[in-house]
Amino acid sequence: MDTSLLPTALLVTVLLALFVYGWVRSERGVAIASLLVSIGLFGTFLGIAYALFGFDTSAIDESVPTLLSGMRLAFVTSVVGLFFAVMLRARAIIGAPSDDSEMDDMGALLRQLTTREEVGREEHREIADLLRSIRVALSGAGKNGRDESGGSSTERIGRVADPVDQLSGYAHETDT
Repeated sequence: MDTSLLPTALLVTVLLALFVYGWVRSERGVAIASLLVSIGLFGTFLGIAYALFGFDTSAIDESVPTLLSGMRLAFVTSVVGLFFAVMLRARAIIGAPSDDSEMDDMGALLRQLTTREEVGREEHREIADLLRSIRVALSGAGKNGRDESGGSSTERIGRVADPVDQLSGYAHETDT
């Protein structure tokens, strides 16, 4: 094997291994995609440095193979890293699970609560307060899934669970 291909083969193998890991562990796909881009960029700079340090202006003909080997490393790692990153990000976007079933369940619960004639004025106020609590708990999330108070999506869902359980209790009370 040509030893000039060894650094390229090594970095491409690392990129491939990370891609497979990100594909299998889909919840980590976006984070792995960023790592793939970073490693591809690292390969680019490593390849350019290899090409420039191995280039001798006094012996241009003998330096061309080293220059081309460095450029190969630079471009191949960049292209492979970006390609795998795009694949993982596309999978995260296209294959993202839908939360429609939970929304349908919550919508059915809310319809059941608001269409009951037996629910008195005080219960309506309590239900409205619980719904406000849910809205506050779910609002304010940024792109990274964290709210203004630093809470993660999981923490926000936890804050929603109690009011939803209480609403569920109202729905069951009105059924009996």
